[in-house]
Amino acid sequence: MAASDDLARLSTRAKQAEDHVAAAKKQARDNLEKDVEQARQNTKTAIENIQADDAAAAARTREWGQDIQRSWNEHVAQAPADG
Repeated sequence: MAASDDLARLSTRAKQAEDHVAAAKKQARDNLEKDVEQARQNTKTAIENIQADDAAAAARTREWGQDIQRSWNEHVAQAPADG
C-alpha cells in the first residue's frame, strides 16, 4: 500500500504542477497582451503628436514663404523703374 500511496501523492503533485504551469502561462500571455496593447496606444499617440508637429511646421514654413514673397514684392514696388 505504501507504493500506491506514494504514486497517488506523486500523481496529485504532478497535477498541481501542471495546473500551476498552465496558470503561469495564462498570466504571462495576459501580461504580454496588455503590454502589446499599451505599446500600440503609445505608438498611436506618438504618431498623432508627430503629425500635429508636422502640420504646425508646414504652416510656419508657408507663412515664412509668404512673408518673404510679400517683402520681395514691397522691395520691387519701391525700386525706381528703369527707364
